[in-house]
Amino acid sequence: YNLQYSELSDANITSITLGASRPSKIASWYTSAGAQWEYVLRHGQPFQQIGTLRFIGLRDRPNHGDLRLSATLSTINARDDDFAFLDGSRQIVEASLGQRLAGGKTRFTVGIERNSRSDLTTVNEFFSFSPMYFRLAFSGTWPLTEYWRFETSARFSKSRYADADRRDTGVVATREDDEYQLTARLTYRLTQVWRLFADYTHVNNRSNFPEFAYSQNVISFGANRPF
Repeated sequence: YNLQYSELSDANITSITLGASRPSKIASWYTSAGAQWEYVLRHGQPFQQIGTLRFIGLRDRPNHGDLRLSATLSTINARDDDFAFLDGSRQIVEASLGQRLAGGKTRFTVGIERNSRSDLTTVNEFFSFSPMYFRLAFSGTWPLTEYWRFETSARFSKSRYADADRRDTGVVATREDDEYQLTARLTYRLTQVWRLFADYTHVNNRSNFPEFAYSQNVISFGANRPF
């Protein structure tokens, strides 16, 4: 994929991804084990190389429900010396329950993500880039008519960084963030393959460091076609 912003100079990112997985069945569990390699470019220049191993287990539950467990292990290697502090590893463990509700499909998810990075040390300062995340999420999809569909999701994420930042202003504190995200999407089936959509996303991040606190609202419209 390619993500580019014409008005910004800090977020032109291109990612090349290759991966493979093997499905199987163990007792009552449907499983998948796989690996993925990702090469990331920033402004067309090498930025990061990420290797990932992933295991997923899925088990059916009554009333068209399911239980899903996943574990992901990644290694991150910087390809730009200016971002060497991002070198390290990332581990993610998630569990989710899928269930039919009011004629739609819903999913409740809990997850933990641990990062162990090189962090950034300067002459007078230290900045931690090794957060631990705890996440709760809900998502749901409901058909409204033969052509219209409504989707929504809500997520709460709490993060605490491994070590206290030390600033040249004399501030010494461990960064902690609470992030709230809400998304709603309305989709219209134009033809058998084309879909029109409109969605709204609200993000609010609260942090004990004011420079990391923000609120964001995004409204988008588009069309998509699967291939």
